[in-house]
Amino acid sequence: MIINKISQILVSCSDENCRNNSLFSETLPSIGVLIQKFRENKISLRKLPQVYSNLNAKDKQLITDEVSKDEELRRQWLESLVFTSELFRNHRIEHLFIKILKGSEVVMTDLDVLPRNPMEELKALEILHKNGFNLFQFRLLAHPLKIMAKKTEQRTSIDLYPEPMWVRKKVCDEEIVFARKRTSLVDGVEVIVPSPEDDLYLVGTHAYNHLKFTLAEILHGLDTLLHNSKFDWEYLYNLAIDYGSADAIYTYGKLMHIYNKFFWQQSLMDERVLKKFLRIKICRKVESWFDNQYLANISFPLHLPNSIACVNSSFYHCMKMLGRVSLSELVYDFLSHYLNWSSEAFLGTT
Repeated sequence: MIINKISQILVSCSDENCRNNSLFSETLPSIGVLIQKFRENKISLRKLPQVYSNLNAKDKQLITDEVSKDEELRRQWLESLVFTSELFRNHRIEHLFIKILKGSEVVMTDLDVLPRNPMEELKALEILHKNGFNLFQFRLLAHPLKIMAKKTEQRTSIDLYPEPMWVRKKVCDEEIVFARKRTSLVDGVEVIVPSPEDDLYLVGTHAYNHLKFTLAEILHGLDTLLHNSKFDWEYLYNLAIDYGSADAIYTYGKLMHIYNKFFWQQSLMDERVLKKFLRIKICRKVESWFDNQYLANISFPLHLPNSIACVNSSFYHCMKMLGRVSLSELVYDFLSHYLNWSSEAFLGTT
């Protein structure tokens, strides 16, 4: 395996559990390129001056300015979390916070909320609007109730999802996620979140839909496994099979397994369950891509091949959903697989 140099730097600045320090070079690439890669991976540059002490004064100042931006983003994000959690609790709005990435060096830019049902979402939108939030609908193909709430002076937005779906790709039913909800502390703030298994499932399927996995998402998954010794792999496997998301969860699991073995020199994964995924044709395609391409040049974020994550996945997922959703919803679901591909091709981002 060959590790991209910038990815080595990212790991050394974000992962306290890494035991493979012999990898890391003292030479740095262009600071501009480095900042861009940290941003793409949702990782703060805070530790870069500590890890690499030979930075010149200009680069140190540039990094200091970027770290200040990261810290302000984190401060606003936490304020939004506290405010929204208290607001919804006080008004008895049933909700979960989803896709909260763990890690001291992770930079979060928005707050994702899953209301219990459309009525609860409408209550949430009404109370947010009364508290000075502007409401915006999302882009092409998005569900009418996928709404962003944002105050003009704030950078953090609150994104409300009508269902566990990415664009219109349905990955679960909210009843399942709410049945297993729990409370958790996020930087000392008590919030309602999905179970560890559902959390990993939602993060993994969302990243797969965006055609890439960031280092922050990899570290979040490993942190989830590290702190949940009774993690239910069979539940996660069955959920992925039932909703046609086996390719997404196998990709996430395989990526964490590679990272875990190489950088931590141990494994938190249930390899027996990983092998079960290989009964499915699309998962074998993912396995082949890892072996023949990705392992020859490991880098973060991992960018997935469109042939698998869009084309193969659209047919695999929609065949699983056939008969479970209406024909119009199935068409939206199918098209959603290609929206991020198109966005990446024409806009350079998903």
